[in-house]
Amino acid sequence: MKIYTKTGDKGETSLLGGKRVSKNCIEMQAIGQADELNAYIGVVISGMPIGFSAEKEKLTRVQHKLFNVGANLAAVQTDLISVPKLLPQDIAGLEQWIDEMTAELDPLTQFILPGGS
Repeated sequence: MKIYTKTGDKGETSLLGGKRVSKNCIEMQAIGQADELNAYIGVVISGMPIGFSAEKEKLTRVQHKLFNVGANLAAVQTDLISVPKLLPQDIAGLEQWIDEMTAELDPLTQFILPGGS
């Protein structure tokens, strides 16, 4: 299977269901943001040392859910109903993980600038 279709060469692409849209429409921008976040998480996972298997597993689950987010964004202009949904328990699980990690940190007293380690 080829990874390119040659159907987007005129500034358009297809959403789920085949609807043609501009490559710079809001749905495609949102899909791109979800894909970019997924790629960053993949980089983080690949750089994690041995001994972080539980964290890697959790981040991999987040990646799978991001694919579901992308699918839902790609189906927003369609009548498709068989697109995997993000469920309330998915959000609750992510919030629980955030709470667990936050409990291990010193209280924040200032904003954190992106970058560094």
